[in-house]
Amino acid sequence: MLPATEGVSTPVGGILDSSTDIYTEVADGLTFGWLRTRSVGNTETDKLLTAAAATLRANGLAQW
Repeated sequence: MLPATEGVSTPVGGILDSSTDIYTEVADGLTFGWLRTRSVGNTETDKLLTAAAATLRANGLAQW
């Protein structure tokens, strides 16, 4: 979750970036990212952070 770039929006439920397998959604000035697949017995933090950062940068959704 990061501050969203001003003026960006996504549909409710987010958008899937098939190149990183991450859904992203902008709501209330924040950008959220989550893996498409469920993790069982492991949160896959490294995979999530790496893929989410790449997706948010590529799509210009977050401010950082």
